[in-house]
Amino acid sequence: MSGLAAIHSFSGNLSNLEDPCVVCRNAFEEGERVVVHGDDNLHPVHSDCLKSWAKVKPNDCPTCRAGIDTSSLMTRADKVERVL
Repeated sequence: MSGLAAIHSFSGNLSNLEDPCVVCRNAFEEGERVVVHGDDNLHPVHSDCLKSWAKVKPNDCPTCRAGIDTSSLMTRADKVERVL
């Protein structure tokens, strides 16, 4: 999708993430999958939280509302459910 920022997923040591997930408000724990956008790992969100968010607000960062490409998180079933 042109014009949308790519998202990046990672897990492992999340001790440097001080703020909680903006969707569920829970702290990040080691081993959880986290999604960020931007070159500086901006606006971290739990992967599952962003997936749920994208069903309602596709392509919007839940923190800043910047355009992000969430299509990589969505399965075919998720996309069909969003249309219904």
